[in-house]
Amino acid sequence: MNAAAILARGGSLLPRLAINPDLARQMIVGFIRDAIHKAGSTRAVIGLERRD
Repeated sequence: MNAAAILARGGSLLPRLAINPDLARQMIVGFIRDAIHKAGSTRAVIGLERRD
């Protein structure tokens, strides 16, 4: 069932969007670290912005 169908039935997407934050953090850090090394660098500055 797609998101539009869930919302049309009055359901919530939140349970389907729940993630394990520790695992997500490990995956994101690993991805960024790998990309930096593939680019031939050992260090990088990454800017993040939070939008509410």
